[in-house]
This record gives sequence, C-alpha cells and structure tokens, in this order.
Amino acid sequence: MRRYRKSAFKLKLKKQTIYTISSLGLLGAGVIVVVSFTQQGEFLTTIYNILVSYFGWGTLLLPILLISTSILFSGLKLKIAKLNVPAGLTLFWISILGLTRTGLIGDQLWLSIENLITGVGAFFMLLGVSVIGIVVLFNTSLSDAFEFV
Repeated sequence: MRRYRKSAFKLKLKKQTIYTISSLGLLGAGVIVVVSFTQQGEFLTTIYNILVSYFGWGTLLLPILLISTSILFSGLKLKIAKLNVPAGLTLFWISILGLTRTGLIGDQLWLSIENLITGVGAFFMLLGVSVIGIVVLFNTSLSDAFEFV
C-alpha cells in the first residue's frame, strides 16, 4: 500500500485572482515593449533587438495587442474589453506580418503558405485573414464595413 505525502504548500487561487495576475503580466509586458523602443540600457536594447528580429516593424503593434489582451483579462467593463478586440487584432497583426514578410515570423509565415499554395495564393489568403481580423476587431459584418467605406 502506497502512502502519499500531503504537500505542505497548496496554493488555491480564485479565478479572478489568476485573471488579475495575467492582466498585470500582459500590461507589464506591453509597457516593457513600449519602453524598449527607447533602447536606453543594455536590457531594453536587447529586448528591442529580439522583438525587431522576430516581428520587424510589427513590433510597433505588439504593445497594443498586449495591452488590449490585458484589458480583456482585467474584467473592466469597457467597450474594448471584449474578446473580439484582441482576437481581431491578433488575426490582423499576424496576417500583416506575413503579407509584408517582416521579421522572422512574417517571413516564415509567408514562405510556409507560399510553399503550400503559391505566392499569389499566399497573398490572397493573408489579405483575406487580415480583412477577417478587421471584421472581428470591430465586430461588424462585411456589408456594414463596405457601407462605411
């Protein structure tokens, strides 16, 4: 017969506490990314160089994505604190990275899709995903978007 030791330390956190910690972590990450644009000091310069190598100019949109996700997890009752905002931003951001082939991520995304469905197919697929991202972001239909334009 096996005996299991009870762990001396059990951490039981409420769901809202986990959301708050996640929200603060994402907010902190977004602030660090914004501050890294200044490249003041070795740490911030390293962060900036890593982000630019992976995301290219798309690094400029990363803090917006992180902060919008942070607002979602915070539980604030704001119009932008809905799932469609970070989901739409993520779809748009990733597809624009691929369309412009910026950074390692964008270049690899483009090459992967291009190998599957040719360059023209990759362009139209990523363009379609970016339109879908905008539609999801603004929580609107395609016909409403065309009417607005």
